[in-house]
Amino acid sequence: MNDSYRKGDRVGAHRGWPAMGMPLWAKWLIALGLVIILTIVGVLLVQSMRADMITSNPTSSEGETPTDPSSVPEDTSVAVLDASSTEGRADSVMEQLSAAGWASGITGGASAPYDETTVFYQAPEYKAAAQAVADELGVSAISETSVDLSGSPVTVIVGTDADELGL
Repeated sequence: MNDSYRKGDRVGAHRGWPAMGMPLWAKWLIALGLVIILTIVGVLLVQSMRADMITSNPTSSEGETPTDPSSVPEDTSVAVLDASSTEGRADSVMEQLSAAGWASGITGGASAPYDETTVFYQAPEYKAAAQAVADELGVSAISETSVDLSGSPVTVIVGTDADELGL
């Protein structure tokens, strides 16, 4: 018999797999890279789904009775998010609403582009307030949303049609 057999060397069909040449730190680095990539993809998907919730089903506001800012629920504030890509547009729209007596919420940029300027409200009791804000701005689209867009019960998303509306 061959001495190599007694030493534990395997031959024929019983050969072991060759040792992988990749060091352990490289395997961990690849795993970390995959985790980062999957996290980024997940965040982008969540933002995309949120944008889809916001953009779904704006309704025309015709036929509603406008409301005076003093007759809406006390906690009603209006936030303005700019999706028009024009510097300072959210602030100028907020100034217009403040001058009309509306309580100011936040102003800032929207997380996604938006074509049509729309007034969103979070619950049925804010629909009249949203309608009044829309009338003040000359906006025809209002929509109820279940997503908290800004921390205010009424949020105006200024779209790319802002120039046409004179905002």
